[in-house]
Amino acid sequence: MYLQYHDDGETGLGPTIATLSLGYPATMRLRMKAKYYNGVSKEGVYVDDRPIPGCLNYDERKAAYDELQKISDPGARKQRTKTLPNELGLDKKTTGNAKSIMNLHLGHGDIVIMHGADIQTYFEVSRIAFLFYANYVHAFYSMLSTTLANCVSPRRPDSSTSIR
Repeated sequence: MYLQYHDDGETGLGPTIATLSLGYPATMRLRMKAKYYNGVSKEGVYVDDRPIPGCLNYDERKAAYDELQKISDPGARKQRTKTLPNELGLDKKTTGNAKSIMNLHLGHGDIVIMHGADIQTYFEVSRIAFLFYANYVHAFYSMLSTTLANCVSPRRPDSSTSIR
């Protein structure tokens, strides 16, 4: 099974993603999202977020970002963001995806925990083979520890804490 590149940043689920590999070996890849890599959206709008090392024209975009931080007038800032793509050689024709920055080879039972909202904001993952993943690692650990506790010391059927 192959999952295309995607992020797991569903609204309201938190910044932690746990991925558990079950059965067949799997490969997980991480790369920068296209708009942060290229510096412009598909529509050619300048991305004025902090540039990430490894993106196209990093040094020039970092200098432009620092310049934008000094502009306090919202109108002037908006106008400046309209001129930057052309000056930096970025436009809607600037396309392509970043190369994978990390390839993880997972075996049965391996778990990967990614923590931090910036991971979901700036990066995307792909997975090859079957993987179970949970967005709220706290809920996952709670479920896992309850299951393991019941396996090690089973509850009586009449116990209110038994797994149903």
